[in-house]
Amino acid sequence: EIFYDVMALNSYDAIDPSKVQGQEFMDAGRMNFVNGTRVDLARAMSFRNMETYCVAPISNAAADSNATLSNYDFWAVGKDCCSLTLGDVAFQCGPVNNQKARGGIRLMRNEERAFYSLAVQ
Repeated sequence: EIFYDVMALNSYDAIDPSKVQGQEFMDAGRMNFVNGTRVDLARAMSFRNMETYCVAPISNAAADSNATLSNYDFWAVGKDCCSLTLGDVAFQCGPVNNQKARGGIRLMRNEERAFYSLAVQ
């Protein structure tokens, strides 16, 4: 069922997270980002409530710099795929280390959305 729900929504290509806001893509089911976009593992966070809800912003700021975006509207999320070590969250959800990965799909489980939001706060 979720597959068909995602496919019924729009698909967007060449999204630059430093130049657009998430509100522009409220009807998105699938998104592909511009080259140079990555999951910002240094800014990963989590929230635990029986299960661990893991989040990390999607950014195209240089990986070797401390540059930040003015806001983070796009997030990689996953459940029980990160760990907390010495206060740092190790985000290991999906193919985060694949340099060619550039896209994702919308979180369709609305009952989980609040827990991911708590992880971001």
